This record gives sequence, C-alpha cells and structure tokens, in this order.
Amino acid sequence: MTTRARRIRDTLRYGWHLALVLALLWIGLTGGRDWLFGAAVVALAVFVSRSLAPMERPHFSLSGLLRFLGHFLFASLQGGIDIARRAFDPRLPLEITNWKHHFRIPPGQPRTVLVATISLLPGTLSRGLGSDWVLVNSIAGDRRHEVEKLERLTAAMFRIDLEEDHE
Repeated sequence: MTTRARRIRDTLRYGWHLALVLALLWIGLTGGRDWLFGAAVVALAVFVSRSLAPMERPHFSLSGLLRFLGHFLFASLQGGIDIARRAFDPRLPLEITNWKHHFRIPPGQPRTVLVATISLLPGTLSRGLGSDWVLVNSIAGDRRHEVEKLERLTAAMFRIDLEEDHE
C-alpha cells in the first residue's frame, strides 16, 4: 500500500470515527429524536472539521480519556454550584482574575481541546490566544492550578509527555 493510499485510508477512518462520536453525542443529547437532522449536522461537522484542521490520526489513551471526562464532569458540577452560590448570595464576591497560561502541551488538537475545555468550565473563559499562551479569565479567583491540572489530563488523554520546564 502506498503512502498516499495509507493517508487516504487513515483520513477516512478518522472521519468515520469522528462521525460516530458526534452521532453518539447527538443521540445522548436528543434522545435519538430528529435523527435525520442530526445526521446532516454530523456530516456538516465532519466536513467543517476536515476543512479547518487536518485529520491527523490521534493517539488517545482510553484511561486518559476517562480521567479527563471524570475530572471535567466533576469540575463542571463543582464550578456550577460555586457560580450559582455567588449569583444568589451577594455576600460572596466575584473575584475576577486574569492570567496568561503558558502552554506545555504542543500545538494542534491537544491544545485546541485544552483551550475549548477551559471555556466550558463554569466561571472561566479563554479570552485571548498567543502562539504559546492563552489568556484565562475567571470570576471565582485564581484557578491556575485547575488549568494546569486540566493541561496534564489533556496531555495524558493524547499520550503526550509534558516537559518539566516550559520554554
């Protein structure tokens, strides 16, 4: 098999895997309703994903993925409760902080997942991006340790060994 044929095969395989994950997500979110519309959305998402980023063959760790998802769900629940408490109790102040998190994780899919996940957690927002950093905004105090832990979990999910020192 030629290199080109292997690349085409890997691209198609990755596209199908992405479509399967997105379809399962659609079914989980909608309970399987509107499956025809969901199929169109999944196809469009795979096409857009292919257009915006090359379909590199990701190297996932299943145990890393499970740890990442477990942490994400727990942090989302915990952060959501904290933000709700702050919204309903005026004695709990908003502690707005901003900082630059310098990446230890390499560019590409792992970094994209990290930046997107930061913004999905309650009370945090990725609001600026440089070549080796992301500007993080938090309304619940300094959450640097949480972003660092999220980066370690993202690296583990992608089977990436992080260097001890940045630079």
